[in-house]
Amino acid sequence: MQHATEPRRRTRLSPDARSRQLMDHAIAVFAQRGIGRAGHAEIAERANVSVATVFNYFRTREELVDAVLGEVESYLYTLARQSHNPEISALACIEQFIDRYVDAAYEKGDYNLIALEWGASIRDDVWPRFTLFCERMLEITTGTLQRGEKNGEFKLHMDTQSLAQLLNSLCFPASQMIFKTPQPPKEQVKEFMLRASQLALGLH
Repeated sequence: MQHATEPRRRTRLSPDARSRQLMDHAIAVFAQRGIGRAGHAEIAERANVSVATVFNYFRTREELVDAVLGEVESYLYTLARQSHNPEISALACIEQFIDRYVDAAYEKGDYNLIALEWGASIRDDVWPRFTLFCERMLEITTGTLQRGEKNGEFKLHMDTQSLAQLLNSLCFPASQMIFKTPQPPKEQVKEFMLRASQLALGLH
């Protein structure tokens, strides 16, 4: 005698756990569909919840976009802050950031894809926030360069802020390399960023 199969029940999560789950799915959807096209319905489908549930956590599309970009910003900013450790040399900070940035791009590529698109989306709804994010990242790198010059690690041939902007901009061609087909090995991307950084610092 066959028993009727019971419908699969959705897992009941705490509000915090559900919020984290929906954000994880939102990151995946935004990476695949793009900032301008991703929406509540796709997130609900991936998370196996109702669209109304997603709206409970992100009440408007503007709020959804803001939350996703905030997640990406926080992730990359934290990575930079942890890499630029004032307890180690400036050169070690730069090398550590390259290692962690490339590793993160391979391991959590969706964050990197969203950041790539965000940096190319010169629209009133997202661009001002991106420029502020870049300023925060610039402040971190500038501080490291100033410390390295003061300690005699290198002699800079341009002002620290311009050089910091140049070093930070290496993330974009590196990301383009990472998402090529076939994908290059991590060490190749790290070597590109490291050599370019050393050249900018006048070390080669």
